[in-house]
Amino acid sequence: MPKKLLNSMININIDRMTGLKGTNEILLITRETEEKETMSSIVTARELGKYLKLFESTIYKLASCGELPGFKVGDSWRFDMEEVLRRLENRRKETIKREAI
Repeated sequence: MPKKLLNSMININIDRMTGLKGTNEILLITRETEEKETMSSIVTARELGKYLKLFESTIYKLASCGELPGFKVGDSWRFDMEEVLRRLENRRKETIKREAI
């Protein structure tokens, strides 16, 4: 899974690094982060329903019986989109194998 890049501005005092007086610069540093990617893949039942073209109530039923991987935050369901897509892909492969037999 590709990692997203997060750009951040960091002030570095070049004086201390180089020994040259009066050379302060701002450098743009790029670093990899999985935190932002993970946060963006968490979706609500409504968002998942729109993506899968299912009613929100169907999403709740499937999550409650364990057919869809999800977790509750208080009374609200949340879903990791990547985990849901993996589970659906595995089910699709199983169905294809059964039909081939």
